[in-house]
Amino acid sequence: MKTYKIKVTFDNGKYKYIYADQKKLQKKNNVLNYVFSKFDKNTVKEIKTRCKNESLGNYYWVLNYNRFFEYAKDNNFRVEAHNAPGYEDLTGYGFRTDGKINRFNIGRSTGWVPCYLEILTSRSFGGSALFTHKRTFNYI
Repeated sequence: MKTYKIKVTFDNGKYKYIYADQKKLQKKNNVLNYVFSKFDKNTVKEIKTRCKNESLGNYYWVLNYNRFFEYAKDNNFRVEAHNAPGYEDLTGYGFRTDGKINRFNIGRSTGWVPCYLEILTSRSFGGSALFTHKRTFNYI
């Protein structure tokens, strides 16, 4: 059975690692419910889960909870991302800014390890996982 490493960051900047197997997470429905059953939601700033890419064999962090993105999701704010050189968005949605800036709404995937989604337009049925590396974000 898979065991997940979960990093919980608090308001004071300190963080704590907790471990949970797939069965524990499914029993609580997802990572967020599992973490919030152990810690006060008002003190938690960010939650990340360590996952493994089975085909490549490498590990990566999935952002499950962040107050900035949670606020944008709950209030239907559009978010503007500024991409670093070399990380430009070449999908065509940031064509007016040469991929340096793109705008989207925030959604959340389902499952026991949920992640944030970039919902590009109001007509979209879904989106890709939120890419946070070498990007800065602000509300529009």
